[in-house]
Amino acid sequence: MLTDLCCSGVWCELFRRRSLLLRVCFVYPADRVSGMHFVHPETVTAIIRVLPASRVVCVLGCRSILGWLESWAGWNIGLAGILCENRSRIIPKETPAYLLALGRSSLPVELELAGGRYSLEQIIKHDFFAATALYSGDCGKIIVKLGRNAPICGIPTDWIGAFLARREASAYQVLSDLPAIPRFLGRLGRTGIAHAYIEGQPLAKGLEVPDAFFDDLRGALESIHARGMAYVDLEKPQNVIAGDDGMPYLIDFQICWQLPRRWGGELWPARWLRKRFQEGDWYHLLKLRRRIRPDQLSKDELKRSYEKPFYVRLHRMVFAPLLIVRRWILRRLDPMAKAGERGRLTP
Repeated sequence: MLTDLCCSGVWCELFRRRSLLLRVCFVYPADRVSGMHFVHPETVTAIIRVLPASRVVCVLGCRSILGWLESWAGWNIGLAGILCENRSRIIPKETPAYLLALGRSSLPVELELAGGRYSLEQIIKHDFFAATALYSGDCGKIIVKLGRNAPICGIPTDWIGAFLARREASAYQVLSDLPAIPRFLGRLGRTGIAHAYIEGQPLAKGLEVPDAFFDDLRGALESIHARGMAYVDLEKPQNVIAGDDGMPYLIDFQICWQLPRRWGGELWPARWLRKRFQEGDWYHLLKLRRRIRPDQLSKDELKRSYEKPFYVRLHRMVFAPLLIVRRWILRRLDPMAKAGERGRLTP
């Protein structure tokens, strides 16, 4: 029976961990979509039948498999929970603290900023580099981003949060007069920043935007480039907010290119890199326009939107394998990972 299962895509392995014999079944069907593994109920049923109830069993490979087991045949906690009291050692119930910017600390329930008092309304995102949340108070709604300050294995990492917060605050200040940039409200401690909340929703395929939306976004990029900067992160459509007023807004300047002249920003290597990043902005803008408003593209623009610049191809060639390894590791370290961008919460 096990041989038949292995032939159908199920790999079974026995190994010892702290003197406890575990029988672990990794379910890897041929069909994989966006990193998710789809398992037919018949396959799971076959696995359950051949494994003795006296062993500890973990069924992995599909993020929703334990949830499916909980609702299947009246099992309350899942297969591993029924067969082993030490389930938490095998399948962690929450994201490890070292993968979160604030560790096990929580965002402040209330805070004061520029003479106003604000209360936590919603945690938008909490990942390795920062925790972002929506606050509301005396002067309306604001976005607060607290950079990393949790140590890793006792090694301080608050310098990462401080560095990124300083860079992002500087970008918001330099671009503060542009209508497409949310109003910067100031720093919060060593690793935090705050800016005005924009009523609207992140750009996504299928979202209706006004005819002038991408022209306005292009104008914003031109203004950014004119100040010797590049946005760099336009590949993520969620970094563009389609405001309820019909205007585009850019958020998240953590990795933007900003190198002042006094730090060598006008020397040849820096100028070359800046030019490449700016060209990348135009490419990703064209790609976004193709996905959201393809009706506004000419045949030539539509063709160019599929032509990746060499540095984009080089970046993907170098980092794509690393990204696959990173995701493989994180899926095993963080069982609570949500679909889509890691750490993003769905309200």
